[in-house]
Parts: sequence; C-alpha cells; structure tokens
Amino acid sequence: SDDKSQSSSSTAPNSSKEDKKKNVIKSWSDVPILFLYGTQTGNAKEISGLLVQEATEAGHTSTSCVSMRDYINSKSFESLSKEQVVVIVVSTTGQGDPPNNSEDMWRLIRRKRDVDWLRGLNYSVLGLGDTNYADFCAMGKFFDSHFSRLGAHRFYPTGLADDATGIDEIVEPWRAGLIPQ
Repeated sequence: SDDKSQSSSSTAPNSSKEDKKKNVIKSWSDVPILFLYGTQTGNAKEISGLLVQEATEAGHTSTSCVSMRDYINSKSFESLSKEQVVVIVVSTTGQGDPPNNSEDMWRLIRRKRDVDWLRGLNYSVLGLGDTNYADFCAMGKFFDSHFSRLGAHRFYPTGLADDATGIDEIVEPWRAGLIPQ
C-alpha cells in the first residue's frame, strides 16, 4: 500500500489521497469494527476503550474491544479473516517484544503464509513505543506489515507514538482523524 506511517516527526496525514481515506470509517456506521489491543501496562487498552467510545458517539452501532489473547481464546485465530474492519493498538515491550497478551497473535501471524488470508479486511494500526529503545514501535510496524502481507487493506495511516516525546503528540491527531465526529 502507498500509505505512509505517521511518526513522531509528523502529526497528521496531509496528501489528498490520505485525506479522502480519513473519512472512510464514517461511511461504515453499520459495519462491525473490532478494536484489538496488545498491552503490557494498560496504555493500549485505555486508548482502545476511548476509540470504542468515540466510534459509538459517532454512530457506529457495532464495535467491540478485546485483547489479542482474549480474541483468540473466545473466537479463534482463524476467525480474524472474517472481520471487516480491525483497528489495532499495540505497544512494544523490552527490546522489540510483543506484550504478553499479544504473543500468541504475534506468533500465529508470523507463521501465516496465505497472501490472500486477510483479503477483504480493512485495518489500521496505532503503535506505542519509546525511541529510547532500539526497536521503536516494533510491534506496531510488525502488525502493519504482516496484515498488509496477508492481503488486508490499510484504510488509515499507521500511527507510531513515542513515549519519550509524549505519546499524545501522535495519538490525539491519529484518533481525531480515524473517527471523525
């Protein structure tokens, strides 16, 4: 895909192609939106909860928010391919590692080889990280690249938020563009 990741050096997508994509989620008011999170300290869960609240306030009638581990345990990994819209909020821990509650999803996605497995799925990723570590937002980048590799369509640019400079510098404009009010 030709969408670019949003990093701590830019705060909002600015090309006309990206601006058009900013409003696509608004037209999906009756399409179920799955907010999947992977978190070690709770930040990704908190942000996902806020996104669900904003989506509901914007008129989305079917949203769910669940950790990656709980999704696999309650539905199954294979059911991910049947989702229509997935928003991933994931942190990176240690030296580029997945949070505990996303390790299984990370392993399963890595092993998947069918390049059409997620065809028909629309996704976006918000990665949470810290530039004080070598593998900044490694999990956000991982899920973005692997969802794309498996045939999913990125409908909104990936956001990469930096705890070293303040995650709100990226999170707030990313949230505002994802679900326009």
